[in-house]
Amino acid sequence: MKYPDKLTIFVPQFLIVIDHNVRAYSNRTIYLRAFSLLRAERGNDNRINFRERVEIDSAGDQSIDLLTKLGDELEPDVTLGGWRLDLQIASLIRVPRDSDREAEGKVPLQRLSLALGNQPIDVGWFDRAGGLSTLIHTAASFRLPAKWQNQQPAREAIDAQLMAARAHSVWLAIAEKLFDQGEARRKAFASFDKFISKKGGMNKENGK
Repeated sequence: MKYPDKLTIFVPQFLIVIDHNVRAYSNRTIYLRAFSLLRAERGNDNRINFRERVEIDSAGDQSIDLLTKLGDELEPDVTLGGWRLDLQIASLIRVPRDSDREAEGKVPLQRLSLALGNQPIDVGWFDRAGGLSTLIHTAASFRLPAKWQNQQPAREAIDAQLMAARAHSVWLAIAEKLFDQGEARRKAFASFDKFISKKGGMNKENGK
């Protein structure tokens, strides 16, 4: 497994509600309530340009809007990185299933499907605990407020800092695993340090 030139870290957060609507696909309705994306594109000099985006549904009725925004960020040639991507994708597919806007969810899901064809990287493969130990250790080592011990934080605990920190810790875990010692690794982590020192670029969709 090699570190890809175009990597997008994807960290979603879902809300599951027990719904007794007999017309629903299931009594467990899934909402996408937040996501964090960290795009990392490596240049010929091995330096990496980072851009992040965090979206949170504070109103509780924007799941399809968030799914559309997610799809807009996924280029066909990008490699997806994340944690337990199988479960995350399965939940994403369910988001539009019972929605009145189900048809709108097809386009972003198709873009997601294309991105999944590029050999995604899952931190869940990195240790015997399904990647959770790796993420907890990485977040602690880099002092990131990712709170991986609490995998499903309460609604009031979700904020941009937490979501961004989770995406950062996923990238760091992947970079530590895939980069061998040497100049490329040094430049990758130096690029990340520079990105963090400039506060990243959260939600810079208006000034990419």
